[in-house]
Amino acid sequence: MSKANLKLVSDSTQPNLPQADKFLIKQHYIFDGEAEVVTTKTSGGVWHFRMWVTEEKQYERKTLKTKNLDTAIAKEKDEYHLIKANLTQGKSIFSPTIVSAVEMNLQHRQKDVERGYITEADLEHLNRHLNISLLI
Repeated sequence: MSKANLKLVSDSTQPNLPQADKFLIKQHYIFDGEAEVVTTKTSGGVWHFRMWVTEEKQYERKTLKTKNLDTAIAKEKDEYHLIKANLTQGKSIFSPTIVSAVEMNLQHRQKDVERGYITEADLEHLNRHLNISLLI
């Protein structure tokens, strides 16, 4: 019986990719870099809107559904102004987290107790089943 020559085939390290292999292919900034339109390797040439929302500490991303740069920039300006208007009015851009949604629901149900629609025991029952400490 002869010994088989075995080699390690899998290698979990990634090679250093050159600059040309970045995920973002093209970027165009507007409003002093507050917002940008980008195309990516996987977008097929379609432009996407991207903006960092400091108040929410998240990126707002949205497809602009166009391959024309001029059209994309026009749509991007509309999106930028819409987001800024909503932030000025105090509206949230993103959906609430599950914890904040549960807290808002319990506050709403507390008002129902004050109005006499449900009892304090019912509210305690809801609070027990929506145990916020498990969600955090």
